[in-house]
Amino acid sequence: MQMQPGLQLAMEVLLQLITPGPAILPTLDPEIPLSANAAYASLTIDLGGVLNPSGRYTVSATTGITINGTYTNQSTGSITTPSWTCNGTYNHATTSQTLPKGTTTSVWASNLNITGAYTSATVFANFIGQTFGNFTFNPSSMTNTVCLYGTSGTVTVQGNFTITKTGSSTLYLRQ
Repeated sequence: MQMQPGLQLAMEVLLQLITPGPAILPTLDPEIPLSANAAYASLTIDLGGVLNPSGRYTVSATTGITINGTYTNQSTGSITTPSWTCNGTYNHATTSQTLPKGTTTSVWASNLNITGAYTSATVFANFIGQTFGNFTFNPSSMTNTVCLYGTSGTVTVQGNFTITKTGSSTLYLRQ
């Protein structure tokens, strides 16, 4: 794995910190919690690999992020990249209203799961214009309205569109 110098990851294996470059989260690590801002040239999460940022940490990649494993985002920090490709699973387990989206390309070939807690009125940013493989809305709690997208635009779900629960409030598909 190549990482930005100074990045701290809690892992069971010894890592060498070297110059910025591509980061590949291998399958031998069951889960890599992120406890600092992380900047990469590119970031790939291999099949079986898990990235789990929490707190208010930013993950950025100058060329792209590819998810073949699982990215469980519990952070309220941002995710910035020109290219976002999700062939695996992205769990949006945060109260953040912004879904990841590449500035030039976004591909959601597999699973988007929204599982965060929403206690204030929420309108998701970056939902319009995206195409998802499978979409599941299953918040841990929801006590106020949630709107998946604004007043215009389209969203495509190519597989399953599942709403598991909405708590004590209402989920709007459009304002």
